[in-house]
Amino acid sequence: ILDLRDAKVFEKVYHKGVFLGVFQFAESGVQKFCKKAKPNNVLDIAAITSLFRPGPLKGKADKRYLKFKKSEFEKEHPILQEVLGETRGCLLYQESFMLLANKLAGFTLEEADNLRKLLVKPSTSLSEEMKKERVDVGKKFIEGCVKNGLTELRAKHLWGKEILGFISYGFSKNHAVPYSYNSYQTAYLLTYHEKEWIKACLEFDPDLQET
Repeated sequence: ILDLRDAKVFEKVYHKGVFLGVFQFAESGVQKFCKKAKPNNVLDIAAITSLFRPGPLKGKADKRYLKFKKSEFEKEHPILQEVLGETRGCLLYQESFMLLANKLAGFTLEEADNLRKLLVKPSTSLSEEMKKERVDVGKKFIEGCVKNGLTELRAKHLWGKEILGFISYGFSKNHAVPYSYNSYQTAYLLTYHEKEWIKACLEFDPDLQET
């Protein structure tokens, strides 16, 4: 059984940037971002690989992730801290906004899933009826958040900027986390069985360049 918090693995691979053959870290951009973010567990890896995609990058989520200050985040509503704490306050997963709809805005789980289905559709493909439905459900979301202790200003920002801004690129956590376990396994092999791992990688891809 692998120790999923092995400091040696994280230090050698994800902090120092030795990524030869490490799953999900073949590109130089995500390698540089990872070295800055310095993950310490599999959930951190999942967040990094979910962040480093065209949508989140366009929304500058990577910069917010790196600038995260725990002392500031602790001023947020407890439910926001609970749901977004593992992603440094960034909304990255479809499951996260569904939890916010349920726990903070008072939606049932079925309503939260219906909200997901409504929001993942491109706005350009929506009928007039569905556009109105989005507006109405947004009002319901904001009112529910306010009822549960969020200020109206914060609730409007959460809906209008974070959720609607996120939904076009939101990733699924149930995909991100298993991928990151696979990434960690390859990093573990590179750390503790380096020669064998490099040999296997080169046999698989003779043109592979060490990073």
